Amino acid sequence: MLGRLKPNTEYLVNITTYSGDLPSQTLQGKAQTDISAPPPVPETVNITMVQNQVTPSSLTISFSCSWFQNTNGDLKYYTVIVKQSAGTSSESPEKRWPLSTYSEYASGITNVYQVDDRVYPYECSNPNSVASVQIGTGRTSGSFSDGPLKQNTAYRISFRVYTYLPNARSVHTGGVAIYTDTRFSLPLMTLVGGIGSSGSIIGPVVGGVLGALVIIAGGVLLYVRRERLKCFKRPDSIQQTSTRKWDDLPAIPSGMKNDVCDASHKAYNEYVNCDDCIYEDLDNGKPQEDHHSGTPSKTEDDAKTMASSDPTYLAPDNIYVNVK
Repeated sequence: MLGRLKPNTEYLVNITTYSGDLPSQTLQGKAQTDISAPPPVPETVNITMVQNQVTPSSLTISFSCSWFQNTNGDLKYYTVIVKQSAGTSSESPEKRWPLSTYSEYASGITNVYQVDDRVYPYECSNPNSVASVQIGTGRTSGSFSDGPLKQNTAYRISFRVYTYLPNARSVHTGGVAIYTDTRFSLPLMTLVGGIGSSGSIIGPVVGGVLGALVIIAGGVLLYVRRERLKCFKRPDSIQQTSTRKWDDLPAIPSGMKNDVCDASHKAYNEYVNCDDCIYEDLDNGKPQEDHHSGTPSKTEDDAKTMASSDPTYLAPDNIYVNVK
């Protein structure tokens, strides 16, 4: 039994036996020590958020490689633990491996979940370097998922660092992970979705949609007016003096045309059959020959002929009173 060796370190062992002054042939063997202890608990950790990389569904966190020491073994793996909470108590995650997954968090079973197990960032080859870790990317790793965060929600973050992780390229055998957690950070807020977070993009989109709706509505009204005019043909004399080129307007679908004409004819019939409407709409001071009781005008000879055959007939310019 050889003691005072470094954990997680490979050693070359030479063995030689002696009989009196005569040595035996030297035998060599290799062996690697296990990792028997987690990384030392970091004394001071200040988990902060990268402000210019915050979105409604993700956070980017600064991770300092100086938080953990490798005195008990190499720091090979890490994971991110997320807790939806607005609290400020100084607490660490539950000492359980693995923790709940994102799917359990999304279903409401828990408010704490483990993002995934990742290889320790290569940036930490320098113990004093700082790495950026994004949370909420949607990345999937095995049974773990880094799903999107909720908008305008407070989250507290903890980093878990491993010296040993089962089935993760380690010579150590066993089924128990060896790790150390930081305490949860202060609450970190995601942004508010919609115009509040990306108004420069959503604003023009909304404006474009509203503009398109206005153009479509104006086009429909123009089509309806055009087809109403086509349904009621003006007299040739009026059409020839008209300054509007209705035929230059774009055609509308046949289905819309039929609906417009049917509705227009119905309105016209109701107007003609209304006794009060005809006389109320007559223009003062204008010839009304075409509006007498809805009958066409008669010439003087026609009037005399009609009067001789029908005593009750009234010529356009005469009144007959039958006095008994």
